[in-house]
Amino acid sequence: MCEGPCEGIFWFTCSFEGEEEWCDFSETELLALPVPDQEGRAGKEGRLPEGFDFNSRRGDAFTHKKTWAMLTEKRKDLRRYAWNYFPRGRVEIRHGKAVIYMNPCIVDCEDFQERLVKVFHLERMKVRVVADCSWHYHCHGDGR
Repeated sequence: MCEGPCEGIFWFTCSFEGEEEWCDFSETELLALPVPDQEGRAGKEGRLPEGFDFNSRRGDAFTHKKTWAMLTEKRKDLRRYAWNYFPRGRVEIRHGKAVIYMNPCIVDCEDFQERLVKVFHLERMKVRVVADCSWHYHCHGDGR
């Protein structure tokens, strides 16, 4: 498991309420795959969560779509949801600073930043949050 600082991808599970389908994070679960940052994993093998392999084109990161398929093999309760159903994001570390790219809905989750800082071990880093409104982080609750 990643001891920190880590980067990787995540989802915040939520339910969607009302006609506007706003995200209800009252019973959210943070699904995260933290791995040592690029500098921390250089030359280190076996640092990925058990049962997961990097699946990006370059082979050095996770993609949400491919990782969701691996995640739902282990979680039957999530199989009915598409990879882009829940709000999601990514933590990247460059030059000693962390950037959290995420769906803007996650801002409504009361303690999202504290939870991400803890899971990705970013306590000693400067953290910048980028609420990304692009289709890249689009989820079920976003207007179509």
